[in-house]
Amino acid sequence: MLARPGRASVLAGAVRGVGDREMARTSQQAAGIPEQLYSIEEAGRILGSSRDQIERFIAKGELDYVMVGARRRIPASTLADYQETRRERVVARR
Repeated sequence: MLARPGRASVLAGAVRGVGDREMARTSQQAAGIPEQLYSIEEAGRILGSSRDQIERFIAKGELDYVMVGARRRIPASTLADYQETRRERVVARR
């Protein structure tokens, strides 16, 4: 029987994007702390957006995701980063 990689290493390899966020996620996963993952519908409720809008954010590369089996899941840190980016855009418009 072949050894399967741990969940954290699978998630680390599946997350798109590079930078400080990625480094923080990787260190969190290396410490054995799994990150909360949300479905498209759950992410929509958190962000106050529809499922279709979340799908568009993903297609445009505005939201990172991981594949869990055949399903896309959005890490909690990605949602927090997106909310912060939205806040910054609103402040910049003023």
